[in-house]
Amino acid sequence: MPRPPDTAGAETLPSMEEQVKRLKILKAVPSGMRRTRSQLEFKRAVKENPAALALRCDAYDSLLRVAGKIADWADWTTLCSRPTEERLADQLGLSLSTVKRRVRWLREHGHLGTVEKGSKLAKRAALWVLCVPDSEGATDPGVDPGSSPELTPAQGADQGADQGGCTSDPPSGFPFGGGASNPTRTREDRPRRRDPERISPTWGLHVTPRTKRDMLAAAQRLRTESSTLARLSAWYLRWLLKAFFVAGWTPADVLHALDVKGDDSRWTYTWSTASQLRHLPGWMRFRLSAWLERGIPLPSKSQQAAALRDAQRAQQRAWADLNNAMAEASAAGPRLQAPRMSRQEALATAPAWSPAASVDEQALQEATGRGASLARQLLTERGLPTVNAIASRWARSA
Repeated sequence: MPRPPDTAGAETLPSMEEQVKRLKILKAVPSGMRRTRSQLEFKRAVKENPAALALRCDAYDSLLRVAGKIADWADWTTLCSRPTEERLADQLGLSLSTVKRRVRWLREHGHLGTVEKGSKLAKRAALWVLCVPDSEGATDPGVDPGSSPELTPAQGADQGADQGGCTSDPPSGFPFGGGASNPTRTREDRPRRRDPERISPTWGLHVTPRTKRDMLAAAQRLRTESSTLARLSAWYLRWLLKAFFVAGWTPADVLHALDVKGDDSRWTYTWSTASQLRHLPGWMRFRLSAWLERGIPLPSKSQQAAALRDAQRAQQRAWADLNNAMAEASAAGPRLQAPRMSRQEALATAPAWSPAASVDEQALQEATGRGASLARQLLTERGLPTVNAIASRWARSA
């Protein structure tokens, strides 16, 4: 019986198409770089790049996020990635222009080699190969320079052969604080950021907080005033009451809303001590919901009082303006002034006597006499000297 042909060697030989593709990937690796052995090696190489460490904090953060997402999309065998820039921007929550800048930075610094260019007409994204600095002088991991360029699977899913001495700490030349730690693993020690001693203990009970620091101080004042709220941290209270503080509430308004409903009726208590509350944040949300309308806080007690005072003051100012206007109108009054004579009328001779003129003059004298008698009567009733007495005094003095 003839022996079947040995096909084991034929199965391991790559096809011509695969060889051309692998040669294309090797050609896309920039000079001085090599194909990365794993995704983690690529991420750490980008993170510890001196040019990346010199970037601004927000640019450094977005660069690491873009590089990490590109590495997550990479194929484990070829370590090539083909995500579109639009998909990167959508998944990372960044703008498309920011993603384009970060990808261009990775290509300019040799961390991404372009195997195939993208085409909008063909609806095909660009193909990038992940690269890291070549510190050993090898062209590609696991490839003998004298043999055919065969790409081998990445050595290790999480760590390569040259990562034994790598650490998660940045180099000593880290520009943001020198050798400050920058932990990337959960078990590493992280600096304590929340220091209660930096919270201002003198925040006013009737003062509205404006900034985040002010809201934190107001939350701390609430913990001081209420033993129930003292069971929650100041940061948690600030998060729970942010919408009310932004609406202009004061710590005193919050304490009032926890005891009184929006219709000015009192809450009833079904517990005797605060320790009987099973879920304090839920209890706060339920009571403060009476002061919400479609998710928007209603005017607080202090805001309602301030609005009432402003309305009263506006009404008082309106009445004062009305009284002043009436007084000015009565004091000024319409003045009837005789028309001025012209020059010709003033220089004209007096008219001759006529009976009508004598009648008018006689009527004028009668009216003057009646006015004088009435004036003397009023002066006598009020105990004032009359005109005759004053005239006699002037005569004696003369």
